[in-house]
Amino acid sequence: MRWMLIALIFAAVPARATDSAPKPGVGAGYLFQLGAEHSEAEAAHDWIAIAARAGGVLDGLKPEIMPVRVPRKGRLWRLRGGPVDAAGAAAICVQLKAKSIDCIVVH
Repeated sequence: MRWMLIALIFAAVPARATDSAPKPGVGAGYLFQLGAEHSEAEAAHDWIAIAARAGGVLDGLKPEIMPVRVPRKGRLWRLRGGPVDAAGAAAICVQLKAKSIDCIVVH
């Protein structure tokens, strides 16, 4: 099921032309978190919606959707992107926040 959701994400987000520059430090050990939802499907949907609003900021990056148990909230699904280096994660969050999209750097 999880792989089907991920496949749907990549099928739904159109590939951008090669005019966009590569992300700094792609493959390094930092991620950026975009939210947490009550289901994996909601988190996958959020990636698609955020990517559409982000104007190319997330192009070439992959979502990482992982479960976490939060006290008094139960099981949530974290929506993260990356991995990138620390500077790349910070730059991505600055660009997303400029578009009123919540983002935090995580390591």
